[in-house]
Amino acid sequence: MNISAFGYNSINNEYSSEKVKDTVKAASFSDKMTKVNEKSEAELNLEYYHSLCKEFPGITFRLEDIKTALELNNSGKEYIGYNGSMHQVGSNFGAIGQCSIEIDIAVIERMRTDPKYEQSVKWHIQFSKERFGEYQTEIPEQPYTFVCIEDNNGKVQTSRGHSSVQPATEEEIKEKMRTSNSKIQQLDPDNMKDNLIDSYLKMIEESEQKRKELAEKTRDKEDNQKTEDIDTKLMEHATNEYSLSFSYEGNNPFSFDNKEIMMA
Repeated sequence: MNISAFGYNSINNEYSSEKVKDTVKAASFSDKMTKVNEKSEAELNLEYYHSLCKEFPGITFRLEDIKTALELNNSGKEYIGYNGSMHQVGSNFGAIGQCSIEIDIAVIERMRTDPKYEQSVKWHIQFSKERFGEYQTEIPEQPYTFVCIEDNNGKVQTSRGHSSVQPATEEEIKEKMRTSNSKIQQLDPDNMKDNLIDSYLKMIEESEQKRKELAEKTRDKEDNQKTEDIDTKLMEHATNEYSLSFSYEGNNPFSFDNKEIMMA
């Protein structure tokens, strides 16, 4: 007996088709969730960072990404903070009397998954807060101080930065970067080539304009000279005609001798 006659074959095909669709949908959803998780990694880091800052009120924190900064700086690009921002919590970073700490993002990432490492970092933060007054007097001519907390192959490493001036704000640094990029852009060979072409075209345009002005002046001068020449020739011609009319000699009984006229 042919079971397809009763529609079983059709039902089986429809079931298989729906199963394939569900499988595709599940795979698509999994891919989307993976992308969401990848995108949210930075958000999770920032959430943890801000919760850490709340545990230590009175300290001004900044977030840094040393690895990315080194990679981009080596390629000639400037970089600031983590994902383009210092994410500063608190105010007056590096000011005299203000405990200031800069934490690398690698430290935050390890703290999220390693409780022992997390406790070690918090101990260093508290210790730095208690000793910060001493840190600021280490170099009298550079009293503006901040503490750096980095990861060194799974171990917490701290260092101190000193300066004779207070560290710049994020806005000041970004403005300096924009100015620097603008200068670099001006020195770019392609831009220099474009500028040279523009200058050359402008020079040609100005030269053509001056040529036209000079030609106009020369033409006016030539026209005036021609007018003067025509007037001179007309005057000479009229004088000659006048002279000839009184110096004519022949059989005309009404002719005059030029000498007799002069005597008269």
